[in-house]
Amino acid sequence: MKARHAPWTHLFALLFGLTLLIGCTAVQGAPEPAPDPAAANALTASAAAVDFGTVVVGASQTLNATISNTSHHNITLQQATVSGAGFSLLSPQLPTILAAQKNLTFVLRFAPSAAGKPSGSLVISRSGSHRTITLALAGIAVMPGQLAVTPSSLTFGSVALGTNATKSATISNSGSSALTISQLRVNNAAFQLSGIAVPVTLAPGQSASFSVAFIPTAAETVSAVVSAGASASLSSTASTTIPSVGRTASLALSGTGGVGQLAVAPQSVSFSSTQVGSSTTQSLTLSNSGTAPLQVSQAAVAGAGFAVSGMSAPITLQPGQSAPLSVVFSPTATGNAAATLTLASNAANPAVTISLAGAATAPPNPGAVKASSASLSFGSVQAGGSKSQSETLTNPGTTSVTVSQANLAGSAFSLSGLDLPLVLDAGKSLTFSVLFAPSAAGAASGSIALVSNATTPAPSIALSGTGAAPGQLTVSPASLSFGNVTVGSSQTQTVNLSAAGAGVTISAATVSTPDFTLSGFSLPLTLAAGQSIAVSVQFAPQSNGPASASASFGSNAQATAVTANFSGSGVAVPPPHSVGLAWSPSTSATGYFVYRGEATGGPYSKLNSSPSAVTAYADTSVLAGQTYFYVTTAVDQSGGESAYSNEVQAVIPEP
Repeated sequence: MKARHAPWTHLFALLFGLTLLIGCTAVQGAPEPAPDPAAANALTASAAAVDFGTVVVGASQTLNATISNTSHHNITLQQATVSGAGFSLLSPQLPTILAAQKNLTFVLRFAPSAAGKPSGSLVISRSGSHRTITLALAGIAVMPGQLAVTPSSLTFGSVALGTNATKSATISNSGSSALTISQLRVNNAAFQLSGIAVPVTLAPGQSASFSVAFIPTAAETVSAVVSAGASASLSSTASTTIPSVGRTASLALSGTGGVGQLAVAPQSVSFSSTQVGSSTTQSLTLSNSGTAPLQVSQAAVAGAGFAVSGMSAPITLQPGQSAPLSVVFSPTATGNAAATLTLASNAANPAVTISLAGAATAPPNPGAVKASSASLSFGSVQAGGSKSQSETLTNPGTTSVTVSQANLAGSAFSLSGLDLPLVLDAGKSLTFSVLFAPSAAGAASGSIALVSNATTPAPSIALSGTGAAPGQLTVSPASLSFGNVTVGSSQTQTVNLSAAGAGVTISAATVSTPDFTLSGFSLPLTLAAGQSIAVSVQFAPQSNGPASASASFGSNAQATAVTANFSGSGVAVPPPHSVGLAWSPSTSATGYFVYRGEATGGPYSKLNSSPSAVTAYADTSVLAGQTYFYVTTAVDQSGGESAYSNEVQAVIPEP
């Protein structure tokens, strides 16, 4: 027999006048042999396998399998042997006679004792014959659902009356079968549940969260229990019994209702002589002497010259907890001053009042302020860059002086290290920084006007500088074409980034589509004037068809980013090989089976699970570089199968 093959497919000839198809060419094989008449007296099963599906450990499930005598003679079924963990035969009792053209039902049970995927078989043997019929047995054993609540207890501690505290818990199913939570309740009205509505079904491994709120109504300690109950559920097409284990869980709750009591020490504050224009601070201590948390919602001062600091209301104090509070006296006129500080809270004593008093005196004659430089010149600074210089303020007088303002003119200048108001003691100095950061080319000027309480006016410092033109960033080439690239592979080209005129700092580089990527550099990247760097551009198409992208490079060179455009096209991987079969029909056959082996003479594996009614078959599961051997059989109306046909070889080329 001769055969030809195209590079994209392999075809060959089989028994029954099997035709080898190569493109549009057919080669005729030998005639098909007739089926064996003795095969008509045979046993057949309603299915080649019995699958019990999913069964819970400790439960059982039964399924039926039908054995048919398709011959015209009675057959004695001598013995039935069951193998596999958890599988057993309930009926019938053997030996027994299966009459001609009759059926017999075998009742099988799967009762697993451990989780897993056991497999087994039912082998039925005939009397006086070595022939047997075998049914594969399979099932999945899973552990029952297991209900659990975590944590096992919630302690709320002390909670003030009229308030509430909330905590969370999780209910979960740690088993391997679903559970339906039909009940979730608490046995004390001081606790309330939310966040979950029953009934709710939890799949294996699934969990659900819920909240427990403690709302005390009396100053006492209370406890409660959250109880949960569930029923198991399991999808099945046959009768099954599910064990009742692990379907209850509980959560212990406890909490104490109490009241807070606010205490303040000292209960009055007196400030000694404080100069006008300065300030003095004293500290108070707030504490909770009650049995529940309290919240201080406000600290209000009534009276001029006094203020509160160190507290951002509202604040919460637990029982026994304390917190500091500062009172500041900042007089604006000489003489005695008085005020009251009122603390509002939700404690048993909701308003606590503290008396405040202070004496204000006139300040001594202030000192003076002197600047180390009357002017600062920054010279030429590239637009987008910056330069810093230092300035020192000194008090050459004999008393302290307060610098209250530093009015800055000139948008290109900024100050740092000068926190105002600033108190300069006699003979002391402070150094701060002035930054020149031009945004455009050209001359810039500004000034710093100082304001103080010195008897002599504070100096004004002149500022000047020149913004130089920024460097220029270019990308070359401005576009790249990658042509066709196979999907799953990549191709790399390069572009050059160059700086001209002045140094350039590149701060950002982005590509608009994921098919193209940039590499070979890290950001931020500074290029000196005249310097270049090569950037790698990789095209790795993710799908067939054209692709394009633009790369954007942001820098301090110009307001808009420099861009480059990329294009390419993804092409598909060549299609796999296949083998096509065709043969002449047999007059006595109702269908055909196709077998394939990897060595001449077998063994062979059946490719079609049921007889093919047509005289052709396509094998698309072949691998490049492999050699395969094919045969076929004919099946008659009673299910009898003929011997193998002649063998044909197919060699699959490399891609």
